[in-house]
Amino acid sequence: MEELDIMDKVDNFFEALEKAGIEVTEGQTAIVCKDGVVLVDIDDTGACDVIFCNTKIEFDYSMNITPDDVEAFKEVAGTLVETEE
Repeated sequence: MEELDIMDKVDNFFEALEKAGIEVTEGQTAIVCKDGVVLVDIDDTGACDVIFCNTKIEFDYSMNITPDDVEAFKEVAGTLVETEE
């Protein structure tokens, strides 16, 4: 069997999501797979960034993060980037 290049793997991943009826919307979404984690980040213009992490650690923990917490973190992180420049 021919080895797939990374872009084929990305295409297959999104096709599998679509077949499973999983819709990823604006914001950050972590998708836990059998052999890793995929972080999909879609901004307000629809641009999509994808990060693959093939090292997965199972951790039975709840962060109790709300959408408001995420927005507050983005503001703090943006402020930190601005002050570092």
